[in-house]
Amino acid sequence: MPRDGTLAVLPEGTTINYLSRRANPTPCLDWSPTVLTVFGQAGMTAAFENHPPDYICLVERDTSEFGVGYFGHSPGYGVDLMQWVKENYQPVYLIGHEPLQNGMFGIELLKRLPSDEAGNTVNFVLPNTTRPH
Repeated sequence: MPRDGTLAVLPEGTTINYLSRRANPTPCLDWSPTVLTVFGQAGMTAAFENHPPDYICLVERDTSEFGVGYFGHSPGYGVDLMQWVKENYQPVYLIGHEPLQNGMFGIELLKRLPSDEAGNTVNFVLPNTTRPH
C-alpha cells in the first residue's frame, strides 16, 4: 500500500488505521449496530461512495452480543455498503480465513478498482492478487 494510500477498516478497526498510519477518508470509523442506529446506515454508506478509500480491510468481528449476524449479511447491518464494496473493490491479500463468514479469524485487504473519467468502475484483474493462506 502506498504511503499516501487511504484505508477503511470494516466493520471496525481504528487501531489498524493508527498502526499502519493510514487515514480513513470517511468519518465512519466504526460500523457497530449501535453506531448505525445513531448515524444511519444510508448516510454512512454515502460517505464511502463520496470519499472512497483506496483500500478496505475486512476484519473478522463477532457481533453476536448485538443480536445480529455478520456485517454485510443483514439488511440492517451493512448489506448496502458491502454490495458497493463488491462492485468497486478487488481482493488483493488474505490473512487466515475469509472474514465475516464463519467465526474463524481472518483479515482481507481489498483495493479500489480504477474508474474511468466518467466515474464508472473499470473491471479488470489486478496483478499480484494471490491470496496466501
